[in-house]
Parts: sequence; C-alpha cells; structure tokens
Amino acid sequence: MILISCNHEDGILKDSEIVTAKKAIVEKGDKKNYSKLYIYFNEKENYSELLSYSLIMAHNYRSADAYFDVYEIMIKLFNRGNFDENSLEKLDEDSKIYALKHLLESADLGNSSAKKILIKYYSEGKYLPKNIVLANKIQAEITIKRN
Repeated sequence: MILISCNHEDGILKDSEIVTAKKAIVEKGDKKNYSKLYIYFNEKENYSELLSYSLIMAHNYRSADAYFDVYEIMIKLFNRGNFDENSLEKLDEDSKIYALKHLLESADLGNSSAKKILIKYYSEGKYLPKNIVLANKIQAEITIKRN
C-alpha cells in the first residue's frame, strides 16, 4: 500500500497556494511563506518573480535572508540560473553594485552566508577593496557566534 501525504509542511507549495503565499508575504512579511515561495520559484527557475518578493521581504521587513537572496538572484539572472559568488563579473556595473549592496546589508543583519562571502571578497580584494582587517573582524564575529 502506498500512502500519499497531503501535508505540505515540507515547504512545497502547490500552484493553488501561490496567491495566498504572495499575499502573506506582501501584507505581513511572512517568513514561512517566503521560504516556501523561494523554493517554488527557484525550482521553476523563475528568478524575475522571485526577485520581486525577495525585495519586498528585504526592504519592507528587513529580512537578512531576503537581502542575501537578492544578491544571489542577481547573479543567477546574469549567469544562466547558476549561483557562484565568483560570477559577479558577469553583471553590468550597476547590477554588480546593487548586488553587493544587498550582500553587505545581509551581512550587517547577521546572515552568516553573506559574511563568509564578504570574508572572501575582502581577503582577495575581489569586487570590494582588499581589507584583511575587516575580513578578520567578520571571521571573528562568525567564530564568536558559533561558540
């Protein structure tokens, strides 16, 4: 016997749930629905629409994860759907600045993924001015948070 669960607690949205999820994000900044919508659009490689909701969550609700998502989506849009923090050079200058602004804000709000990328950028002087002192400071913040 095969059992099929109708429980969608696994984060997967059905097409019929999209409108409700979008409304919850726009009106309430609902993080759970944002996470589900992120998965839904990411799987469909619909980065343009995902970007809209990431911007809402970032700018209206100050979500560290959404700021990071904007950075990631910008790279995916210019890199055939692939995310690689070394691919910022594929973005035009204005888009690169915009993506970096969101990465920096994500790190300021505590996103550890953003902090790890900033350590790399500052250590290598790639995309941001080389600043070993700042890279070490960010590394110390991550280490302290882990302990």
